[in-house]
Amino acid sequence: MTRNFIVGPDSEVIVKKKSVDEEGVEFIQGKVYTKIDKSDEYLQKVEGYIERYKEDLKTIKGWAEEKLKKFRIETCRLLWGS
Repeated sequence: MTRNFIVGPDSEVIVKKKSVDEEGVEFIQGKVYTKIDKSDEYLQKVEGYIERYKEDLKTIKGWAEEKLKKFRIETCRLLWGS
């Protein structure tokens, strides 16, 4: 489960570590808006981010390979002239 806090202007929030696994939140003043994602929903979001990242890596790899191919061709032309 993840928690997101949006703290309004002139607000104060203190997050205190109670133990290794537990944190406490103390609201001093102002407004705080919270959202809690269920773990399965959060997992789906993360899996989506990972898939998009993998696709980006494939795109970058393809782009780099194409640039290297063009560089090799231009280098050959410069060295051996054609």
